[in-house]
Amino acid sequence: MKKTAMLMLLTAAGLMAFGVPDVPDVPGVDIPEIEIPGLDILEGVQIQLDELITATDSLRWLIPELSALDDVSAKLDELAETDPDVLELQARVDGLRGELESARAEIETLTGGITEDVETVRTTLDTFVQGLPIPSE
Repeated sequence: MKKTAMLMLLTAAGLMAFGVPDVPDVPGVDIPEIEIPGLDILEGVQIQLDELITATDSLRWLIPELSALDDVSAKLDELAETDPDVLELQARVDGLRGELESARAEIETLTGGITEDVETVRTTLDTFVQGLPIPSE
């Protein structure tokens, strides 16, 4: 008991002598706006990427179900031997294949344009990265 009382007395005396650490007052600091070099370039890249995303989204409706056309064509070939009316259906499937070929050509044209746009974005990004300061260690 005496040891505990003595320890508390020493602790209280130490706290009174040195005080309890306090959080210092910090004056208000105005933080200026930081201008980031190349921000205009990044905004231009963002616009180009948004345009690319829109262009690729428009391609989705051009791609027909290839496996469905192949299945229908195979089934019509089987039925053509037994039913002469199937020849008309086979002609329609052939017409759909023609549309598929034109859709593929359009997709290839759009893909070529997208590839050129992507290369432009890459060049812009490379130019931007080369202009960034390299932090010293």
